[in-house]
Amino acid sequence: AALERAGAEGELLAHLVDRSGKPCTHASNDCLVALTLDQLAKVPRRIAVASGDRKVAPIIAVLNGGAAGELVTDDSTARAVVGRMEDSADAA
Repeated sequence: AALERAGAEGELLAHLVDRSGKPCTHASNDCLVALTLDQLAKVPRRIAVASGDRKVAPIIAVLNGGAAGELVTDDSTARAVVGRMEDSADAA
């Protein structure tokens, strides 16, 4: 419930991120031993690897935030990601 209230859609390098790929305001984000998202942004090639229905929203969050330039996934997850992103674009 606390993660939902913080707006968490996924996790990126242990950072909880919202649907736009930005870090959530959550206590767990303040005590990480990991690259910061700013440090990650300086890495020239960033590849996300994820699959499955439960990963669609987190994948979209990572892509929206620009944290990855490439995605490795399966066909059904890719179709679900593209479909949901198209639906969001149509609604905007």
